[in-house]
Amino acid sequence: LGFVTLRDVSPIQLHAVVFGLFASVVAPFGGFLASAIKRAYEVKDFDSLIPGHGGVTDRVDCEFIMALFVYVYHKTFIAEPEGWRALAAAAARLPEGDRRLLAGAIC
Repeated sequence: LGFVTLRDVSPIQLHAVVFGLFASVVAPFGGFLASAIKRAYEVKDFDSLIPGHGGVTDRVDCEFIMALFVYVYHKTFIAEPEGWRALAAAAARLPEGDRRLLAGAIC
């Protein structure tokens, strides 16, 4: 057995670790958030569809927190910004000499 280095780990594995840590440490507090909202509005249950369980919203409050985290994480760390695609397309339309000049300025 040896230690795993970052060279041995692919980016998808690192993202999975982040998602797993958030899901196990932070997302369960979604229930506390839902309870705080209910107390603030003096509501006992969000719905009566599931009697005694607080309704469907109380059953999936952790999933709401997780979905918000996944969306923000994806937009921040995984998704390629649209602006870079537009810049790359504009640079591809430049004449060869201008592209070399641009590449020299960037690198």
